[in-house]
Amino acid sequence: MPVSVEGLPELSAFRAELRTCLSRRGDALFELADAMLCTSGPVRSPVELSLEPEFNRQHSSVYDALHHGSVAADRLRRALVARTAAAREGEPLMFAIDTTPLARPDARFADQRTMVMVRGKGPDVFLPGWNFSVLAGIGWGASSWVDPIEARRLRPTEHHTEVALAQVRALLTDLRATGRWSPGDPLPLVVFDAGNQGTDLAAELDGLPVQVLVRLRSNRIFHAEPAVREPGDRGRPRRHGAQFSLADPTTHQDPDTEQAFDSERYGR
Repeated sequence: MPVSVEGLPELSAFRAELRTCLSRRGDALFELADAMLCTSGPVRSPVELSLEPEFNRQHSSVYDALHHGSVAADRLRRALVARTAAAREGEPLMFAIDTTPLARPDARFADQRTMVMVRGKGPDVFLPGWNFSVLAGIGWGASSWVDPIEARRLRPTEHHTEVALAQVRALLTDLRATGRWSPGDPLPLVVFDAGNQGTDLAAELDGLPVQVLVRLRSNRIFHAEPAVREPGDRGRPRRHGAQFSLADPTTHQDPDTEQAFDSERYGR
């Protein structure tokens, strides 16, 4: 059966660029990556990777590479941004940022662990581990394929919105540098889940060439502008107007604008 080799030149070029991102113990780290991709099952211990044919070194080189190796994260992110899928004509490039937990309750000597929420069949539990802010390229439609770009570990003193803002700024720089976006193209769209503060994102990214879409928590409460004070009104001026609670339909006023769409997948 003939095998398609159409994408091999691009894959070969990416592998060569990936190798340049591994600045210390690069050969060993590169072979470790190949071993992880080619292993037939889950990796329960790093030393298991030394048994894979793709790793041509002694088993001690695994821990030496992990302990002393170095990755140029900025260069690797730019290489991945350069290979994100192109947007359709007239539509923006789309990206998503969200946090994901990695529980490590048994890693007693791991540094900078925090309590992370782990969802299961029963109630959510909190375990020691790390949270990661993951940035990925996404597209329109029902496909579950994404373009992985970056995962930053959240330090105990960092807030995930601050880390997400740094990721957006770096993304915009890389899009320009790689030619993936140019002035005049539709502004890139970045989607956030409800864990991020939309007001903070809007304020910090104001003036930058980016669109932001943030999911709102169901318990959020908004207020309209206060009513204009009439002559003779006494007392302190009101700071807020009518309340708009997402969880209380009785507080929902008539919308200023309204849009509705028909979707083949989700209906009206």
